[in-house]
Amino acid sequence: MTAGYGGYFTWIEDETETNYQCGDNITWELTDEGKLILTGTGEMYDYDISNVQYTPWYLCIDSIKSVEIGTGITHIGNDAFNKCSSVTSITIPETVVSIGSFAFAECAIEEIILSN
Repeated sequence: MTAGYGGYFTWIEDETETNYQCGDNITWELTDEGKLILTGTGEMYDYDISNVQYTPWYLCIDSIKSVEIGTGITHIGNDAFNKCSSVTSITIPETVVSIGSFAFAECAIEEIILSN
């Protein structure tokens, strides 16, 4: 609890699953090792950083070292990993059929792992 401002209030962190969504049926998690893992099915949302439509992991982009797109995901969204300058490796499954504009702009990708 914190006092001040004429009363007391308690900080409550919102940990609902919607905080970790990046598609209607896609969620994400960031491991302690810096791997961003996306799981689910369907299309990722499109983002537009030029119009302040940031990805939900935007505040931790400096911690992301690699990205693993799960089988079942069909589209990598516009600007999805734009400015993730620490990303050096990405895994893309055969289910991905489209990649949006600037999805990997300003990444430092050294390795792309594609399935069959």
